[in-house]
Amino acid sequence: MTKKKQPEIWTHSGEDLGGHGNSTGRNDSSGKPSFDVLSEARDILDNDEFFSDMDNESRERFYEEFSGSVFLDIKLDIVFKRVFLEGDNLAALLCDILGKSIKKEDITFDHPIMPGIGTEKKSIAFDFRCRLSDRTAIGCEMQRYRMPHMVKRLGYYASRLVAENVGKGNGYEYAPVYVICIYDHPLNLAREEKVFLLQRYGQTSEIPPHEKNSLVNIVSCVNQSTSEVFDIFHIIIIALPELKKTDIENMNDIEKWAYVLKNCVNFAEEDIQSLPEKHRKVLEAARRINIRNRKELLNYLKAMKTIENDSVRMRLLAEEIKFELRGEVRDEVRDEVRDEVKDEVRDEVRDEVRDEVRDEVRDEERAKGRAQIIQSMIIDGMEKAQILRIAKITSEEFERIANMAPQSA
Repeated sequence: MTKKKQPEIWTHSGEDLGGHGNSTGRNDSSGKPSFDVLSEARDILDNDEFFSDMDNESRERFYEEFSGSVFLDIKLDIVFKRVFLEGDNLAALLCDILGKSIKKEDITFDHPIMPGIGTEKKSIAFDFRCRLSDRTAIGCEMQRYRMPHMVKRLGYYASRLVAENVGKGNGYEYAPVYVICIYDHPLNLAREEKVFLLQRYGQTSEIPPHEKNSLVNIVSCVNQSTSEVFDIFHIIIIALPELKKTDIENMNDIEKWAYVLKNCVNFAEEDIQSLPEKHRKVLEAARRINIRNRKELLNYLKAMKTIENDSVRMRLLAEEIKFELRGEVRDEVRDEVRDEVKDEVRDEVRDEVRDEVRDEVRDEERAKGRAQIIQSMIIDGMEKAQILRIAKITSEEFERIANMAPQSA
């Protein structure tokens, strides 16, 4: 099929990161690399105003992080776009996520930005948006930040793709729509959003039966009465931090992609040899040496620093929130601890109290028995003096017992 020319913004994104050159970089006429990435990186960190707020220690640590990795971080938007604008790489990724046979010839790119509509004019900017030869519409984004109202937001994205993908005529023929979010953040949906998380991966006929876990989650349109899944849209959330496996030999296709994306900057040359060819090709496209000029390098380093700054801000914000919550939680915890201590003390003194109470009850029962006997003597007409002598009680005790109600046996 004839492929549409990529929109200008996509070409620009690719140029900013690096072209589709070979993995050894560009060479001059002598055969030596014409662009020294590490020397240029050192110069940028030392002299570019964007990095002027870093002290020497932070700058050195930042440089070591960059220079210590053979591969760029594919989770950064500019790298993600560059790598998966390569048709073979994108086809391999979509094939494993959707469980369909997809070739790069089946993919047609659409402009990634969808203008806003309605009163709020909420526009959408995918990392890439494309259609398959069967009219399946796909929007994909790599998300490094916590996304508030995630399911609702992705639901809006899906509804826009559905509206644009309805066939002509009155039949309202829907071609499938998929919104894929690769999420580099722990999946912590708000309580109200969990209502919309209708299905886990592997519960529809369209999705391959991968292992059901929180790495991959799907939201679909489902008939609650019959559990029928309507093939209108599917939101697929791949939460990278949820991958706990480390042995790639025991991973399914989705888990392998998550493993590669999650750990790409930590791979050494020998690590990639055991990976499937499709994953090696992705990493080849993300080699650090593929950076071709200072502009591309500056954009990448800026993206790295932005992520780091946001990470620091999130940690500081978390500490502030923890400090604020400390006062609120203190009373709660105090009550909980008080109850716990009470239970512990109760268990410790229970036997001691039981012995004390046993003695008290024994004395009470003895006194009760003596009172019954004395009352019987009084009823039988025995003289007071005789009772005092026999029972060995005082006159005051005699009067008290005499005035008591008769004791039951």
